[in-house]
Amino acid sequence: MPAPIAVQLYSLREALQADPEPVFRRLAETGFVGVESYRGLDASMTARLCRKYGLEICSAHLPLPVGDDTQQSIDMAVQLGIKKMIVPYMPPETFASVASIKRLCDTLNDAGRLLLQHGFEFGYHNHWFELGLVDGRTGLDIMREHLLPDIFFEVDTYWVQTGGQDAAALVRDLGARARMLHIKDGPASSIDAPMVAAGKGVMDIPGILAGAQPEWIIVELDRCATDMMTAVIESYRYLVASGLAEGRVKA
Repeated sequence: MPAPIAVQLYSLREALQADPEPVFRRLAETGFVGVESYRGLDASMTARLCRKYGLEICSAHLPLPVGDDTQQSIDMAVQLGIKKMIVPYMPPETFASVASIKRLCDTLNDAGRLLLQHGFEFGYHNHWFELGLVDGRTGLDIMREHLLPDIFFEVDTYWVQTGGQDAAALVRDLGARARMLHIKDGPASSIDAPMVAAGKGVMDIPGILAGAQPEWIIVELDRCATDMMTAVIESYRYLVASGLAEGRVKA
């Protein structure tokens, strides 16, 4: 059975800022099983509207839980009622050398040990710069070697491809450690190019998901060449109608 489908709410940040409730209602009516939240979105409001419309909060992009941000991230996770906490971004310069990547892994491991002790699951979401070569290996490969095995990857398949690597091969290679997959589409030729609904760009989404073992498939569009809500709904319909993800409504 395919994994359930969610949407990263950051995709709909402009609509959420204007009037959040219609966004949650529309997602539920479309058939999304869940949503993924993010740091800039009010956690109590998100939890309340997800309860109202029957949407599961599968995970959230939260600040790296170290130092002063530790309690903030944990408090937001508790408010959202989630177990999966994901670091969404680290600066590109972090991946300039093997030494700096190892230092990042040490920090992530410290955070991971703390969160695992508190019953959370901890993951890392990539962009394109982790796929650049450092001493002949990608930054993501180096991370995989030095991170605790319990720290999972939320693989953004589009950024993998944009970073010059084969997204389907990477997902297969990571296996069960690729616990969450971000699905987006577009030209995958430039980091600034507008994205499009899943199935309307160059990404081989069936090939990527054929070798995948995710717990969730998450639609995310950072920017879009068309209306964002339309593209999110079209992505749902493509993924569910193709049997690539499981929704609450047949597309």
